[in-house]
Amino acid sequence: MPRHWLTVRPRSQIHPGFNRRGYRMEVIEWDNGVTLQLYHYQCLVGEGKGIPLSTTIFWLQDIAIANQVNLPFRPGWIPWRPGLGNALPQPINYRGRGLGSILLRQLIAYSRERAFQSIHGQVFRADLENTPYLLQWYRQHGFEILAATEHDSPDLVASLQMSLTATTVEVTNSSSSSYAP
Repeated sequence: MPRHWLTVRPRSQIHPGFNRRGYRMEVIEWDNGVTLQLYHYQCLVGEGKGIPLSTTIFWLQDIAIANQVNLPFRPGWIPWRPGLGNALPQPINYRGRGLGSILLRQLIAYSRERAFQSIHGQVFRADLENTPYLLQWYRQHGFEILAATEHDSPDLVASLQMSLTATTVEVTNSSSSSYAP
């Protein structure tokens, strides 16, 4: 299983100040998929996964951002300071910081670079319980939301679809076919 750093684009193009804030991203590719792991210092705080269903369709499996993370002590960090008592670091909530959008944009870029024609995924009831605005979030990122049908799982709320092929606009000539210079 090859493991390498994200070399698709420089970090400054992923998000302004991305690496200055202690974030880094790893891409883990294997024969049947890809995982993007987002770290803040040494802690895994986000992950995006996808697999190719065919040579043209990329399946978005999951994007997850940590709710509460206690960062480990960094070298040189003093847990006790005069006047502060035992000032242990507070847990950090990583949701709502745009990290899921960064992961999703990187998965879309990964799909485009490998010449997939579309990305598909699903949203389940449990997903909406955790993130009520999830369908709107996917729509803002360019996904088409398709309602679940009676043949789908009862827990399925919607299917997602995004075309990665360039849309062509046909130009029609409204004048007659004869042309005289």
